[in-house]
Amino acid sequence: MVAVGIEVWKGVRPNSDRVSVSSINDKPLEGLAATDLRGIPVASVLAALWDMQQRSEAAHNDNVERAIQTGTVGPEFARTKEDNFRGRHNRVSPDDMDFFRRVADVYNEAMRSPGRKRPTGAVEMKFDVAPSTASKWVRRARELGLLPPTVPGKPSAHAVKIGRRRK
Repeated sequence: MVAVGIEVWKGVRPNSDRVSVSSINDKPLEGLAATDLRGIPVASVLAALWDMQQRSEAAHNDNVERAIQTGTVGPEFARTKEDNFRGRHNRVSPDDMDFFRRVADVYNEAMRSPGRKRPTGAVEMKFDVAPSTASKWVRRARELGLLPPTVPGKPSAHAVKIGRRRK
């Protein structure tokens, strides 16, 4: 579940046709004002929706577990559901892969350039995105194996190889 829109009605209940309305409190209809919109706690509404999704997902997982324990479905059903869930989040289309290759190319070019600037900063500038977005894209390129691993605070060219100690 993802919030993709919002409907705001002031003092009315929309009818099924969504064109006509019925007054909730038998008062004359008023138009929406900017203060009405500013009064909506959007962050709280989104947090409540997120919480509902988490509870719904947990209830679904409990139902699947209960079905397996009672023998209603076999364990292969749960594995299939889990694999489908994991696959949906890890799947990368060819277009996405091409994009993350371009991100890795920009990052690597910045690493090789004299007077090297921050490689993630080069991604920010090239794609005109926020620093957090550039960082997420670089992280995803690493996850896809397009960039070598790194240690916190060091760009990939300075990554310490596993099993070797620095003195």
